[in-house]
Amino acid sequence: LVSQYENQKDERLLTQAEELYKKSIRLNPRYATTWYRLGKLTVLQGEMGLKPREIAYSDAIEYFKNAINCDKYNININYFIAKILIKKWDVLDDEARSFVLERFKFIFPLKPEYSINIYSSILYYTKKMENVQKVIPQTLAAHKHLYAYVERNNLWQFRKTQKKKVDMFRKREEPEMFERERSLKVAELEKIKEKRGNTAETYIMRNEWTGKTADNVFENGNMYWDGTIHSVINVPKGPSVVHLMAKGDPGNGIYPYIIVELDGKEIGEHYVASKEWGKYSYPVDTHGGFQVLSVTYVNFYFRKNNDVYDHRRVCVGKAWVEKAE
Repeated sequence: LVSQYENQKDERLLTQAEELYKKSIRLNPRYATTWYRLGKLTVLQGEMGLKPREIAYSDAIEYFKNAINCDKYNININYFIAKILIKKWDVLDDEARSFVLERFKFIFPLKPEYSINIYSSILYYTKKMENVQKVIPQTLAAHKHLYAYVERNNLWQFRKTQKKKVDMFRKREEPEMFERERSLKVAELEKIKEKRGNTAETYIMRNEWTGKTADNVFENGNMYWDGTIHSVINVPKGPSVVHLMAKGDPGNGIYPYIIVELDGKEIGEHYVASKEWGKYSYPVDTHGGFQVLSVTYVNFYFRKNNDVYDHRRVCVGKAWVEKAE
């Protein structure tokens, strides 16, 4: 009967429900489910304007804490409390926010199948990758799984933050492999410089970009598949700005995303969100000299429906460097 009062969202019935919950608590203050339901109802009262929102949410959190104290290992109660309160993130204080994240942190290792839902909820409502990183197990496997989620869902605005975590755990758990891959990358960049010799200018023309995948070769900066293209550019010593011309075609409603590196160090990343040529600029501060400029396209997409092609791709044009003013 009480749950029916909640579903109808009627002020009179909700007040009766609140009275019944409180009476039930007086009879048995150790029953976690009653505290949880009272907290859920109080949140609803705040949403409906039946109580001042801040007071309602504050009371609800106390009820939820009582529920946890009565049955702290109850997975469902922990999970549903977190799901309710994460939606109120913008109006919660720091203590309440910590309480929410602790609920997710408790659940994660016990219910790894909830991981995608937890990622989505936290990123949607808090807008911060750091909050997801706080609740997942602090292992390389967990952080690689989260990075894969970012890739699959085109959440590239969170890529850099998560990449740092993955690299940190790789250094810790796979130090030899990490160093070997880094050495191979340095060697590859040196080979690219050797091929070009000392003839590079302070600009790169479109036809000077080179790169290939396992099955295809990139030509004239046209990246119809995910991969990396390189060229060598002569960079002045000290602060300067690297400029890059690019345009993109969206696929599945999403534009291509590129990561730009200078001598293996990331200097920028972004969506190429226009079908027209646009200039993208990246401030750098280097020792100068001949350096490899690399552009990596990461979110390839291709689908054919009947005779209609949906192909996400990016075209990279001229690049040049200027001394910073």
